Amino acid sequence: MNLMPLVDNIQLITLFIVLLSGYNVLRQKLTSYDYVRNILVAVHVFFAGILVFELIRVIDNSTLFMDIYTIANTTFVLIDVALLTLVAFTVYYRPSGAGSKGMFTEMMKSHIHGPVFLAFIGYIVFADIYLIIFRPFSIRQYISIVGTTISNTNFNTNYLALLFIVLIIFILYPSVLLVTASRRVKSKRVSRALILLPAVWSLIGLELLFFNGFLLNGNYDVSPLGYLIAALCFGLTGMIFRRASLLADVFEPLQSKVAIQPQYSFSRRLGNISSIEGKVSLLEVDPDYQYEELIKEFSNESVSLGKSVYVFTSKGSRVYNALYSSQGIGFYIFSTRVSYPKRVEQSQEILVPQNDQAVLLDVIEKTIDLSPERNIAIVLDSITDMIVYWGYDTCYKFIKEANSILSNPKVTALFIILARSHDEAVASTTKGLFVNHMILDSNGLRLARMFATK
Repeated sequence: MNLMPLVDNIQLITLFIVLLSGYNVLRQKLTSYDYVRNILVAVHVFFAGILVFELIRVIDNSTLFMDIYTIANTTFVLIDVALLTLVAFTVYYRPSGAGSKGMFTEMMKSHIHGPVFLAFIGYIVFADIYLIIFRPFSIRQYISIVGTTISNTNFNTNYLALLFIVLIIFILYPSVLLVTASRRVKSKRVSRALILLPAVWSLIGLELLFFNGFLLNGNYDVSPLGYLIAALCFGLTGMIFRRASLLADVFEPLQSKVAIQPQYSFSRRLGNISSIEGKVSLLEVDPDYQYEELIKEFSNESVSLGKSVYVFTSKGSRVYNALYSSQGIGFYIFSTRVSYPKRVEQSQEILVPQNDQAVLLDVIEKTIDLSPERNIAIVLDSITDMIVYWGYDTCYKFIKEANSILSNPKVTALFIILARSHDEAVASTTKGLFVNHMILDSNGLRLARMFATK
């Protein structure tokens, strides 16, 4: 019975997993740090190249091909090691410049990690050149996972020792960089991701050493299983980076750091700021009234009191136009052109998908996680537009979920709704979801405890 199709199927499944993982990483939408995403995609491409050579090895074991196979696959592995180390180096330094130029600038400024990184890359290049020139390997016959014989590479002891040093440095050095970086990140979920990455990458190195090293020395070729496990680990890496909001957390956290004198213009309007402090409130406004000035007072006062302020709005809206020149305010701009959060370069703006409630809720949650030690003010402009885009039922569910996320003593949130659209159907969309219902009337502002949460 011919069992070789089993080997082919394992390798095809492995290749599919790697390509799917690479696609998940490719989907990430970033601006200043696109090159980091591109490095991760390149890692998947080189590993997919290894798997393609593995598929060909099953049917072609000629001397010429096996030489090409050995040099190409070893080179691809070494390139992946260098690229993943570069990713770890970049996460550690979080360079201020955009693109690879900023990363290399930070590398040259470092008196410790820069030389260590360059020395490691030099050692990898040396290992590859040594392989190409001296050919420290022979081709032998091994017993495959289905009991047949198959050709594979047998490296000599000296070259295995050289590769083992590469593996040890790869396990230790990126791990130190990423674990150290995780301690500087305020978001717990990002910190966990940074710790998980070196664990996954180390597992890839160790299991490849086991399946492609120790077992080969025992005359058994079970490398397809080793590559399958490695592919699953790459898939886990793809899951860690599956959302650009997580990547943005790692590289470009949105936080305001403006120190100005405290202002209390909004508090004076309200009479008692404690009525809304740490609560989620509904602000009903007349579109004929300059309500954006009230939002500006609320935002500027929050900034002056040391809060991180975030405004969800549309580009060119009245609220956006009133606030875009203010310091210390971050904007989440609703857009139909993105499916994941995407930072606008050289600004405090991040584009977020207008029609994906799950992503918007995730952004709200991560925004709160990013500022564990600071109070936060959030403005959502506006419920009226959400109802138009999504419908009453979807809008109600979104507000209910957002309310649950925002129900945090350190968060003060305002939802804006236009008074003229506040018919009975709209009232049913919002009723029961807010502690306070503030109305902007001819007297400026009044507070009515009309709705009670839960």
